[in-house]
Amino acid sequence: MTHEDLGHLLVDAQRIAALPDDTRLDFIEAGECWIGYPRAEAILTRLHKVFVYGPNRVRPPNVLLVAPSNNGKSTLIERFRRDHDAPPDAG
Repeated sequence: MTHEDLGHLLVDAQRIAALPDDTRLDFIEAGECWIGYPRAEAILTRLHKVFVYGPNRVRPPNVLLVAPSNNGKSTLIERFRRDHDAPPDAG
């Protein structure tokens, strides 16, 4: 595979794609890849709005995330959790 074939990828992705197969597979297995497709980004934006709007309210807004199995719900929630610290007054 030549670098010309990888022109559609970001520079970091090009470097990884140019690695030998076994090294690339190790990289994939060791890490978690995030593909920020539009619907996932919209869900993360909605979760963030609820997160910053909700604290200290008697009836804060909530979100119900529903999708078939293996559609990335847990990954979305885990990404959101890692990106947002708990509010200081959270128990």
